Amino acid sequence: MEYSHIAGIIGAENAAKTSGITGGGKNIVFIGESGCGKTEASMDFAIALSKSGVAVHFFDMDQTKPLFRARDSASVMESFGVSVHYQQQPQDLPVMVPAVREILADRQAHMVMDVGGSDRGARMIGQFSGLINSDATTAIFVINPYRPWTNDPAGVADAISRVTGGSRIKKVKIACNPALGFETTAQEAVAGSKTLAGFLGKPPDFTFVREELVGEVASQLPEPVLPIHIYIRYPWQV
Repeated sequence: MEYSHIAGIIGAENAAKTSGITGGGKNIVFIGESGCGKTEASMDFAIALSKSGVAVHFFDMDQTKPLFRARDSASVMESFGVSVHYQQQPQDLPVMVPAVREILADRQAHMVMDVGGSDRGARMIGQFSGLINSDATTAIFVINPYRPWTNDPAGVADAISRVTGGSRIKKVKIACNPALGFETTAQEAVAGSKTLAGFLGKPPDFTFVREELVGEVASQLPEPVLPIHIYIRYPWQV
């Protein structure tokens, strides 16, 4: 996936850095701890892909919480041409979404998958690890260094170990989502990304920030900085 088509938002130099960030895979799977920002990031990726002319299938695989799931904003994604797949959960029982294997294996189909948080949510996709670990799929591990369970090196290492173990995913790209809420400043975003880089011993593969912060943040970080438009609105934000 490339963001060169929105160079006006993210800046030409930053757009060049984002070229090929998904490694050319047609499928993008988002995993991570609960509350790290996977849902917003996955929705944004799906909509950006659809805007670029790609037919996108979005799979909401979140089975770990009853609130604030991508399926609640299905109509928003569908308005951009994204096909949204999810399964209703009677009494919030974990149920499998149909057609996952078929779309993962279809060479002509592009998939974006939002997986439930933690190792419990990640286990839902372990059965598809053979397809997810192929060259056709890129797994993106989202980390918010401001969350209490990933705010130190041990917490980050533990989260990566548990979630990749539960999902049986062998290789991931690391995405930093240094968010403290909608009022997060550019300097807080920069500080969060640099903090995570210190934990990892290298910069993350890319960092997400609200679209209006991209220019200021990108000028201070070595990794690509990608814009997030917040499509999910919580009741207190309406």
